[in-house]
Amino acid sequence: MTGKDIVDVLKNFVGAISAVIAQLEAWRGLLPINPVIRVDLLNVSSIGAVICGICAHQYTTRRSGPVGGVAAAIAVAALVVVIAAGVGGLDALNARLVSAAVRVSYVAFFSALGAALGAFTA
Repeated sequence: MTGKDIVDVLKNFVGAISAVIAQLEAWRGLLPINPVIRVDLLNVSSIGAVICGICAHQYTTRRSGPVGGVAAAIAVAALVVVIAAGVGGLDALNARLVSAAVRVSYVAFFSALGAALGAFTA
């Protein structure tokens, strides 16, 4: 196994950077969300980030397409929803709807971030 092969294998796991960011966010509380949501979805977000990073990297090495850009756009949109809910921008909506949106957006942010990182390293 050459150095290039090792680098290619490691590129598959660049989505793990997003999983580390999710762990850091949980440790420091960087996003304005309910701590219960953070604890409930931390492992799902971390695993999703790694899996999406691997899948996006594998896809973009075989085909061309806007995978990285689309994933980055999803990550930004999810982050906007989480922040808007955290600062009270979604208070006019149904509380259950906002709770579900924050949960989905929290997982989508880290998963899409992992996919974007995986796609951009191809």
